[in-house]
Amino acid sequence: MYMSLFAGKTGHIAFRLPGFRNHLVNADRCCFRASRTLAENSIFDSKIRKMEVKNVDQQQLRSTLPEPYGTLTNRIRKLYAIDLLSHIIKVMTKRSHHDYTCDVYRLMSGKDKKLVELLWGSLLQFYQCYDMFFQLSKSKEFVRAKISPDFKLDEASVLSALDDLIPEKGSIKEEYFAALLHQSAPNVVHDVILSSDEISAKYVAAKNKDGVYYIRRVSDAAFFDSWCPLAGNKPVAYCLEAAAFLLPALPDFWIPYEECLACTQDPELVNHRNFFRIADILDNGIEKAEFKFRGVLFARRNQSLKKYTDAPSCVVADNFRGYEITPLRAVQIAFCLPSAPVDPLVAQGRMFPSVIEWAANTPYSLPEIVMMYPEVMAKTESGLVSLVRSTYPELAPADGEESQPAAEEKFMHALNQNTAAKHELLQLVGEPSSDMFVDARSFYDKTFYKVKERLAKEKAIQDHARFSDKAILEEAVQYVTDVGLPVNDLVRKITAGLSGEKRKNFICTICLVHQSKMDRLVEKYPEYKLVAYEERIEGSAKYAYYIAKKTDHITEGNPFLEPERLQEEIAYHFRARSEMGDSTKMDVPAFFAKRAEISSLIGGLPKKARTALKHFGGFVDFMNKYPGNMIVDGGFLRLKF
Repeated sequence: MYMSLFAGKTGHIAFRLPGFRNHLVNADRCCFRASRTLAENSIFDSKIRKMEVKNVDQQQLRSTLPEPYGTLTNRIRKLYAIDLLSHIIKVMTKRSHHDYTCDVYRLMSGKDKKLVELLWGSLLQFYQCYDMFFQLSKSKEFVRAKISPDFKLDEASVLSALDDLIPEKGSIKEEYFAALLHQSAPNVVHDVILSSDEISAKYVAAKNKDGVYYIRRVSDAAFFDSWCPLAGNKPVAYCLEAAAFLLPALPDFWIPYEECLACTQDPELVNHRNFFRIADILDNGIEKAEFKFRGVLFARRNQSLKKYTDAPSCVVADNFRGYEITPLRAVQIAFCLPSAPVDPLVAQGRMFPSVIEWAANTPYSLPEIVMMYPEVMAKTESGLVSLVRSTYPELAPADGEESQPAAEEKFMHALNQNTAAKHELLQLVGEPSSDMFVDARSFYDKTFYKVKERLAKEKAIQDHARFSDKAILEEAVQYVTDVGLPVNDLVRKITAGLSGEKRKNFICTICLVHQSKMDRLVEKYPEYKLVAYEERIEGSAKYAYYIAKKTDHITEGNPFLEPERLQEEIAYHFRARSEMGDSTKMDVPAFFAKRAEISSLIGGLPKKARTALKHFGGFVDFMNKYPGNMIVDGGFLRLKF
């Protein structure tokens, strides 16, 4: 007997399953549920029978997909695809049966649908690109995870799926990857990866901080350990999107970063993604540095980027040729200078004709160029001098005849004939000096250093080498005016005025010890008669700190203690963060449904506004007392209906 049937006190037939003494099941109710389940299964089975079994020509399909990000589109598409596939399979595996058929258009949010349309053209094409994992109905309205009795989970099938799914710096949760492989068990997939030498050489299943297994490339170990946790792929995709706009405007020689940004398709997006984050994604294939004495940021691509065959080439390099100093050009300038120091104005007239023609369009001064290549020429108190002219007398042009075309022609002929000397000289001028192009990463990107790196670098700065609080303020007083100077500009000016080890110690002290919190130092030492205040950045909801000399026109009170002023500031940030757009183009319910997260609003307020909120008892108490046309709704602030 599988079960025992009997009549209960109510006269209804019930049954008891063996092993469950106290659990009676109403037979009528059970039959009703069973009949409903059978009916549902018959509906779903009819849908399943209508599923397509014919695979699409993948090569032909993918060749017709849109390319909004140029040559980087394919890598960006793969990164987004992992997260989209993970979401879809997560929804499907939550269903009561693995053959549950899902509505194609209900599996994704509106934002994801827009992303799919941008990168795949349509939802249909997205599913067709991954027909090895999904099966569409003939009507194209339903989709299910593909499960085939003929599927064999082995080394070849796992490796093929990983190669198709995971691009460089991408990762996928092992659980979702197993579900994509015809609902395979995660532990079985894990064993296949570990047991295969071919798979283990390329991919590894690693735990994240929560103990969840993710599959990633072996070559990306350092990247995930130092920058991006094993979680989602969107942060990497975001940076690659910015790289797709930045790289076409970035040549392989130093140019001013602002001029580079002006040539990009979306400067705001590039700035928002952070240059150094983009550099990490590209294995530091791009660089940013501060040009000494000018306090201007320069940027360029370098040799590391060449390994990325899909990296877009620069299309505006010809616009910046004046900034390009080729190794051969540097050697020519070095041999035009005399062996004894000479005045820069005199030296300019001694150049080869091709150098004079090029110099007419270069923004660099001759002394700046000389200091870029300290191995072959130098700037002294007496003037500019060549360091190689006497070392290679057989190459040196006749003294005083450098500006003659014949002298340049003779020099180039001699240089090309003496291949050993040419190789040595070009090696000496391969890169401009790092003393002129100072790495800006450690100063301009405060979030770059991880905790362990910060502690190690702080320990490396000896106590006697650190700048004290007062020493920093003594440097600041020299540059601060009555008008006020942004903190970052002030630190740049101080840095430009220092040199050598003192400059490095100042940067490390500011970046690692104080994290550029100059406003705190100003408040701590009022005897320096400086004041720190916040001003809204033009065209933005963000604020920046300014340092100025303490004068009568700079008020030190808190204007936000007035409820109307604080209410106005909150309303401004609400409009900026809720992204309302033009209310005249929206229907009324959608317009009033716009809301902003309270924690985000508070974080964007200036310091004095946050202090004023504490005075009023907190954000919620203030808004309840002075609501205006807004209302607190849980953790959000929204407009009143």
